[in-house]
Amino acid sequence: MDVTDGAALAAELAALRAEVADLRQQLLSVQPQPGGHPAPCAPVRQGPVGRRQALRTGLAVAGAAVAGAVLLDGQPAAAANGSNLILGSANQSASATTAFAVTGTATVTGFGVVDNSIAADAYSTRPAILAHSKGTGGNFNTGIQVVAEQSSVGAKITAGAASGADITNSSGFYPALEVFNSSTSLTSLGVLASSNGGIAVEGSAGGNGTGVKGLVHGIGDSVLGENQGPGSGVGGYSKSGSGVYGTTETGSAGVLGNADTIGVKGTSAVIGVKGTALSSGGIGVVAESFGGTAFFTAEAKNGANIKGTNYHLRLTPATGRNAPLLDTTNHDRGEFIVDTDGQLWFCIAGGAPGVWRQLSGLGSAGSLFVMPSPKRVYDSRTGYAPTAVGPKTPLAPNVARTIDLKGNASTIPPGATAALVTILVVGAAAGNGNLTVWANGVAKPTANTMVWGGAAGGRYTAKELTATDAQSRIQVSSSLKTDVVIDVVGYYR
Repeated sequence: MDVTDGAALAAELAALRAEVADLRQQLLSVQPQPGGHPAPCAPVRQGPVGRRQALRTGLAVAGAAVAGAVLLDGQPAAAANGSNLILGSANQSASATTAFAVTGTATVTGFGVVDNSIAADAYSTRPAILAHSKGTGGNFNTGIQVVAEQSSVGAKITAGAASGADITNSSGFYPALEVFNSSTSLTSLGVLASSNGGIAVEGSAGGNGTGVKGLVHGIGDSVLGENQGPGSGVGGYSKSGSGVYGTTETGSAGVLGNADTIGVKGTSAVIGVKGTALSSGGIGVVAESFGGTAFFTAEAKNGANIKGTNYHLRLTPATGRNAPLLDTTNHDRGEFIVDTDGQLWFCIAGGAPGVWRQLSGLGSAGSLFVMPSPKRVYDSRTGYAPTAVGPKTPLAPNVARTIDLKGNASTIPPGATAALVTILVVGAAAGNGNLTVWANGVAKPTANTMVWGGAAGGRYTAKELTATDAQSRIQVSSSLKTDVVIDVVGYYR
């Protein structure tokens, strides 16, 4: 054929187009048989054939898969740039962009890979790409696996009003989405999700499953959420379980929130934030702030319910935290402060420094508890109640006697810091005398509780507020021989 003959070339091209159309019709007529295999084609001869002849007979598209024909170069049929994809071939490559253009209408999916069979409701979201794995026997275990090396990104999904990726796991055990990052760099990420106003990552699970789970074998963050706007880095919602659940077996945090405003916020009809420590020295919830408020509860019927077997609440002073009386920073009414001396302060009026009241400390006591009626705890006279509390002898001159103020079921508890008592001197020897009451376990002070003078047998009384030891005991001493009676009016603790 003369290649300069345009009419002849056009005729040859038209003939080739007709052959291609005919081959297409032949392929469409191939019907699946039981077992999923195509209907047998017309017999074709074995052995090498030319590419032009394969095109004419349909071997390059259909017959080669059945008859086992090969091309003249001896290589299996494969697709490259400009060729069709061939199912069942693993050595297809391209150096140019390859794309599927599918217009989404009522079509169940644009491109799908189904492992044997799949439930009809799996197409309910009408995905553009569907990957299905059966996970049993010899089936696929993973729907989609993406491997990225060096500084590349495994998968990047950009979504508008719809979902970028919808991953469903119906097994109830294995994770719906598993991402493994083999990098040892602390700045590397398993999943990076960003949003311009919507939700970057949302995980939901039915039953007892987990919506989003992160696992780290090193010291990094299993789930890290960052928000450059006013929203939340990680948001969790649950109707009955946990909105966000974090667990750790080392010294790291199960859930760690860092923010310029609120690190971790929990809102719930039952439990907003719950922290569980699995060891005796562990901490359920740690709240830290570098200038703001470490722990804050919004207005509610009940502010905080704290339960503990060893202690309920521990206030630990910061390094260099002195008493707030000379603070130059502003304080608000209702604040508590424990200084480095162990003294507890309460702010009753805001300001700089505000107005403070010391509630307790090594050198102070709590409020005075006045007993409903005075309780007699000791009488040195024989035959006088309480008869079981001794010794039942007068005080010898200048000899101290220890008195337990808990005696006679007085209701004074151990650990009372001070007691208000009534002292009655009965049958004192003649002369000028004095009596002193002070805490047990310390040296006798020079101060006197009461003094008297006169004939023998006089009666003298006085009220005294005295410190006590850790077991609520006091000492009493008289310069003259005398009997003594002690009644407890109240105590500090």
